[in-house]
Amino acid sequence: MRHPSHHSQTTACMTGLATHVRASGLPVIEPLETRVLLSAGLLDLTAAGAYGMVNDAIFRQVQPGSTGTGVVDAFVRMQGAPYERGYNTSGTTEFETKADAHTHPIQLSAVPSIEVGNTLYREMWLDLNEPTNTALVTLEDFQVFVGTAGSYSGYPFAGQIGAGQMSLIYDMDAGPKGDTYILLDGSKGSGQGDMTVYIPDALFGVDDAQYVYVYSSFGVLPGADHGETSEGGYEEWFVGKDADSLSITVSIYGYKFNDANGDGEDNDGPDNRLSGWTFFLDDNDNGQLDDGEMTAVTDANGQYAFPNLLIGLTGQDAFRVREDLQPGWKQTAPDVDPDIVVIEDGGLLVQGGSVFVAYSGQVVLEPEEVEIERPDLAFGNARLMTVSGYKFQDHDGNGEWDGDDAGLEGWTIYLFLDDGDGIFNETTPDAQTTTNENGYYEFENLLEEDYWVREELRTGWMQITGSPDLIGSTAENVNFGNFDLFDISGRKFEDMNGDGSGAGDLGLAGWTIELYEDSDDD
Repeated sequence: MRHPSHHSQTTACMTGLATHVRASGLPVIEPLETRVLLSAGLLDLTAAGAYGMVNDAIFRQVQPGSTGTGVVDAFVRMQGAPYERGYNTSGTTEFETKADAHTHPIQLSAVPSIEVGNTLYREMWLDLNEPTNTALVTLEDFQVFVGTAGSYSGYPFAGQIGAGQMSLIYDMDAGPKGDTYILLDGSKGSGQGDMTVYIPDALFGVDDAQYVYVYSSFGVLPGADHGETSEGGYEEWFVGKDADSLSITVSIYGYKFNDANGDGEDNDGPDNRLSGWTFFLDDNDNGQLDDGEMTAVTDANGQYAFPNLLIGLTGQDAFRVREDLQPGWKQTAPDVDPDIVVIEDGGLLVQGGSVFVAYSGQVVLEPEEVEIERPDLAFGNARLMTVSGYKFQDHDGNGEWDGDDAGLEGWTIYLFLDDGDGIFNETTPDAQTTTNENGYYEFENLLEEDYWVREELRTGWMQITGSPDLIGSTAENVNFGNFDLFDISGRKFEDMNGDGSGAGDLGLAGWTIELYEDSDDD
């Protein structure tokens, strides 16, 4: 089992398959093409990479690779012509089941788990061994039972089911299409996997100690009007030993850091990691998180993980790693979001067990795994801030926006980046903006640094509010109040004829004129 240097919380949410166990690198899987389930109930898996779903289980053709006793556990083998049937048990074998070491009980704990979207599946493999190079064979029946013991016999187990000792949990023929059969190329030879089936884990229940029975039939059964006969070779079902998945997978590990100065470089090391951020595999390459796409959330160490991604499903030629950008942040690294390409021009570019990491040593590898460094899996983000406020006419000069005070349009507000000394030094502003019809101004999407805000000063106006202090985070109502200065003037004269007009009268020099503020507004 692979262990990250720092574990990441991962939530799978889409079409990629992610196992909970290590990939073995066997067998080789070629790119897949989709096969639809036809109205007659046929699923054709003879083409390389074909797959389809039958009653929520995934049946998938794989190009055969050597399996062998070292990595697999064959649990039921059957052999016959023109048909063959069988199931695994330690009790009395029936039909064409081979009563040898390849037929025995298995418990649910021995069946590997694999995840498809939000659904956990159990993985089983089929090895076809028909004798001729052109042999085709049909899988006519596939049923899965669970039981309290491994020695039950007497298919279809009516007595055990009636006694509550067994349950039928999956039947390939039980869906709306009724009788369903799968066409397979049976000429691959012994010791090679030919088909994988993934069965929804929820069907099995929660008891890993219960026994799993697989009943299947191949060939043209008595009374059948379709199918391809078995030709006397044997077929067997198996699982990976130690509950190890045998599916070819790659894994992706990265991390998220706080790029405080916005330079796109991870300058501060592990101390600047960001937890609680969502990453996703952008299946449709639209740059946004859509329902059903696989996600991972960064852990306390800022690491995210997409472990053991199954290669080859439709649309899985590349895994496009993207972040779900949070409001108030700007992505500063990488310059181009990473695409992990695994299939190109129909060919597999990586081997099973390839582990893509942001830096060497990010995860502890299994012996068969290969580390591939991708520095672009490190995502940097800078927190953004906004500074906003109003410019208003302070009619009464009290420094408060009240009464008949109104916003002033068309005034310039300046923004200065502090040089690090915490002292305002008038230099060329780093940004400027103009107040709108309400006197409002705003500087948005600023990197979270220290700034000074100053206003345009005009002749005839006095700034009544003090200059704002150094601002280091989002700030609102950074307001500027100004008083419109005015002049009071007149003439002191000697009213020679007492008519009060001053017309023709001489001015009086040297007289003191006093000005009083009406402080109580009466």
